[in-house]
Amino acid sequence: MQPSISIINKSQLEEGRLDAEFYQPIFLQNKKSVSDTENDSLGNLTSKIVVGYVSSMVSQYTDDGVDLLQTRNVAEFFVKTDEVIKINPEFHQKLKKSQVKKGGILVARSGSFGNASLYLDDETINSADIIIVEADKDKINPFYLTAFLNSQKGKLQLYRFASGGLQGHVNTTILHNLKISKATDKIERAIQELIIKSYEAKTSSEKILRDTNNLLMKNLGFDSFVPSKVNYSSRNYQDYLGSNRLDGEYWLPKYD
Repeated sequence: MQPSISIINKSQLEEGRLDAEFYQPIFLQNKKSVSDTENDSLGNLTSKIVVGYVSSMVSQYTDDGVDLLQTRNVAEFFVKTDEVIKINPEFHQKLKKSQVKKGGILVARSGSFGNASLYLDDETINSADIIIVEADKDKINPFYLTAFLNSQKGKLQLYRFASGGLQGHVNTTILHNLKISKATDKIERAIQELIIKSYEAKTSSEKILRDTNNLLMKNLGFDSFVPSKVNYSSRNYQDYLGSNRLDGEYWLPKYD
């Protein structure tokens, strides 16, 4: 059974941290486990650790444009491409710092932090409120690095240093200091092959799902259906009597 308390000497205090959560036994055990391996800081193994655009860009949203990744799109290993917002291409070109290129690793700053996504598409896109990490390929394999960040060894470090506040928050300093255990070239290549196979299977299954949905909609005669975007409606009292629903969302025209 895991011990529930830690006894810390004054000399063992780190980073000026006095919050008890920072010294939970599981965090200290994880630190020792990583320290016992050959390791280096993430800052020394990467060529870039920057925060993407953090201000509001609602005015730049468009139906057709460049994909914009947000915190909700950062999942373990792969980016979630559903509900991706698009921004004006001209605005995208101005945001060089927050552009995401193939091979870039994405870490959410808050909310669903703890996940690391490896972007594997060819098209350069953009990001908002996400930390972009680019591995120095002469020092570490980006596929292995993504796997380590998603592992218990990586996540526990993130959770530890992001603790102490009302909401977990990751910054570039935390990531720069994160300790990464090194692996042999053979292990790094094996992990890369597994991630690539997983990505190909994921991409293939998503295409099959889209094709199936399109075929179904076509055969039902719904392939050209566009739901109404009107966000209000007028109803008679008789309508309510037949449904017992008073919530406005229930009566939106798009459901009719």
